[in-house]
Amino acid sequence: MGWVLVCVMGASVMCGVVWHGRAFIVTGTLLLIAAVGVLLPYLSIQKLLAKITPLQYRGQVGQEMPVRIQVENQNWWTWGTTVLRLSERPSGSSPEGYQHEHMVPRIERKGTTNDVVSLVPSARGLFPDQTGTLVTRFPFGLFTATKTFPIPNQAIIWPEIVPLAGRVSDSRYSGYESSATSARHWGDEGDIAGPRPYRPGESLRRVHWRHTARRGDLIVCERESTSSRRLRIRLDLEKQNSDDIEAAEAYEAAISIAASLISQAVGDNWHVDFELSGHRSWEGIDQNGLLPVFDYLAMLDTENHPREVEYPSTTRRDTMRSVLVTQRPLGESYPDSWHDEILCTSPIEPAPGQGARCVWLPPHSDWRNTIQQTGSVLYG
Repeated sequence: MGWVLVCVMGASVMCGVVWHGRAFIVTGTLLLIAAVGVLLPYLSIQKLLAKITPLQYRGQVGQEMPVRIQVENQNWWTWGTTVLRLSERPSGSSPEGYQHEHMVPRIERKGTTNDVVSLVPSARGLFPDQTGTLVTRFPFGLFTATKTFPIPNQAIIWPEIVPLAGRVSDSRYSGYESSATSARHWGDEGDIAGPRPYRPGESLRRVHWRHTARRGDLIVCERESTSSRRLRIRLDLEKQNSDDIEAAEAYEAAISIAASLISQAVGDNWHVDFELSGHRSWEGIDQNGLLPVFDYLAMLDTENHPREVEYPSTTRRDTMRSVLVTQRPLGESYPDSWHDEILCTSPIEPAPGQGARCVWLPPHSDWRNTIQQTGSVLYG
């Protein structure tokens, strides 16, 4: 549009010089249009005030977040099309996928628009960024006027939590299940729950020799117990260069998988211990303890979260299951011998010796569908 106007103005000037002076009337009219098209957006946007308010304090990657958008027009004239741009990351560092736009077609003079829209965050952290941008090219599209405004109210966006297809099983758990924490149990502590196959590592004193002789395999009589089932989840991360897209996706996938396992295990009444290598650890996570854990994961290694001093790894307890989630490459020298299962999101395939206990979930694969089957794949 601007180039067309310049060309027409140039043609009108030439016509005025070569043929008739009345052509300069057209030139003057075009100059007036250009002046209005530049000055009016620039002056009017100064009187536009925007306010963004998330209607939820917490959200999740991939789930809709209701946001109230208010734009006040303090001008003495009605204003036209205006676009609000919201970013999930600090200005200048947000890829195109982390930008959200909302168009306001008309704002009455001295009026305010009030819209509630559903935005889908695609990155964990605070949403939206601390600043937004108003953009307008009204009325002629000759000039793009922009104005930034602060956003004091932000929501915490948790990593994506993928629901698992089945319950977190205890098919290789060396302790007792709890009648107080499992709806599948009945009776009191000490009651015989029924025979089951022997699990490697269990004491031979629990073997029922009569059933063993009858079936030809080691059989154990399970007994009810009020002791709690415990699961330790260890998340081992290595911050990658942000320019390496595949490594960054593996990093985020590992955080998402760990959060999914924690959510499912707590929902299945396990007592969950969670260790975030290099940061901190939590013990005995229950439903009330999920919020601080997921809030911490939401802010991990973002602009608003400082790096902490590395903590030593906790030695595994024999009475609990242990699952490692990592995005580091799993070589033969990786110290993982005390983990029952390993979930690896590294783009590099694990060493052959890791295959028995490792599920490889590279970022380019359909890892979400695979993790949904984790209950049967890992613990079946």
